[in-house]
Amino acid sequence: YQITDLDISLSAKTDRDRLKSVPVPDISFKVHELSCNANKLLPPVKLKHVTFEMGNIDGDLHLEFSDFTAIMEAGELSGNVVYHEPFMEDMYVEVDAQIDDFNPVEFFNRNPNSNKVVPTMLLNGDAYCKLFFTKDTNVTFSGLYFSSSELIFETDSANIQADDLNLSSSYITYNTDIIKNPLVTLTTNIDINASLINYNNIVIDRINYTVNINTGDYTFIPHSSWLFFDNVTGFVSMSPFIKPLVFDVDLQVVQLDVDEFLSQFVEDTIVQGNVDAKIQLSGKGNKLNEILESLNGEVQLEGDNLLVYGIDLDVFLKKVERSQHFNLVDVGAVLLAGPIGLAVTKGTDYTRVLLVDKTLNSNLTKFVSDWDISNGTFTSQDLAFSSKDHLIAADGWFNIVGDSINFTVAVVDEKGCSSLSQDITGALSKPEMGKLVIIKSLIAPVTNLLKVESKCEPFYTGKVKYPESDEE
Repeated sequence: YQITDLDISLSAKTDRDRLKSVPVPDISFKVHELSCNANKLLPPVKLKHVTFEMGNIDGDLHLEFSDFTAIMEAGELSGNVVYHEPFMEDMYVEVDAQIDDFNPVEFFNRNPNSNKVVPTMLLNGDAYCKLFFTKDTNVTFSGLYFSSSELIFETDSANIQADDLNLSSSYITYNTDIIKNPLVTLTTNIDINASLINYNNIVIDRINYTVNINTGDYTFIPHSSWLFFDNVTGFVSMSPFIKPLVFDVDLQVVQLDVDEFLSQFVEDTIVQGNVDAKIQLSGKGNKLNEILESLNGEVQLEGDNLLVYGIDLDVFLKKVERSQHFNLVDVGAVLLAGPIGLAVTKGTDYTRVLLVDKTLNSNLTKFVSDWDISNGTFTSQDLAFSSKDHLIAADGWFNIVGDSINFTVAVVDEKGCSSLSQDITGALSKPEMGKLVIIKSLIAPVTNLLKVESKCEPFYTGKVKYPESDEE
């Protein structure tokens, strides 16, 4: 790195003994004002009122800048800097600073006289950074450690706050001669964790990820996740700086505590138990609707002995043929959204029946919710749950962007044939409920000597088994 256009005003203080220090004499400087260009490293910078100590530690060159204020086009940094140059190891710079309205894109802009508009991105907060330099011409930096108790990042469309942020990385390369934004050409591996992330008022309690970056392609590997806690494996990959944005998701979640998960979104959860999940998605687009229209993949949920509060499902189903005030589709909401969606959408038309009486509850002995997603259309593959006495299944599809839905929810018998069914069609935002179709009475006697076996086309043939009778 080459320093040019150096303009400096300073005073120096030392003594005879300090000058004899080898290999570098000990000298104390008071920098009244300094301006320079650090080519390929920093944009033009000005320093004011800096105490500067030059000397050596164990024979290595050691420089300390105390109580400095660095003024750049990118913003202001104030704090302390240490420069250390070991004889046999990579040299490093340590910065302990307060950041005020600092634009990182402007900081890495190597052509400040360009007429190109620099995006508005501002950093504020405190930061500790240790940056390792290398003699390897193929690597920009050999290592980086960064920490901050609070850091706020603002753009025209986003406001991000990070608390207790820690980041470490090694073998960092990028090329701002090709593209000014270093994140576009960045190649490195990063370990990152934080106690809290607030993104546009969406609070994420904790994150712990490894990020593998290859020339602007980012792969996030969760070790623990705010969303799924310590139960998640897999990855999320994306290319956020090309248009359209391209992404892939491949995550597996084992024995996720539904109640703990839901408590991140709602105060009163109505589902307890554990579920396994598999999420494989891919898509692309510049806008949300484009991304939703391009979605492809599959989502699978499966759980045993889930406890749902607010309804005794078996009692409810035995009353459903006698009343016109209940919709079977309300019960099917458990299938359409899964137990997670059921609680998140609490209070909507889909779930109003399930919140009738908080003293009641239902044990879902088995729950399966498997979906295939093709070009934004979610099509059911296996949607069912069983209670003590009943098995409820659903089949159909919905499309968020197209605002359309076509589903049938049914209570099925031991052969998988429909006993009760109801259709839901039309707009997803305002669905139309079909009439309740009663094919076979749910309250008929179990034993009927005159009973005639009838054939039917099975409505459900999936993984959930019909509940075994307690009667001998």
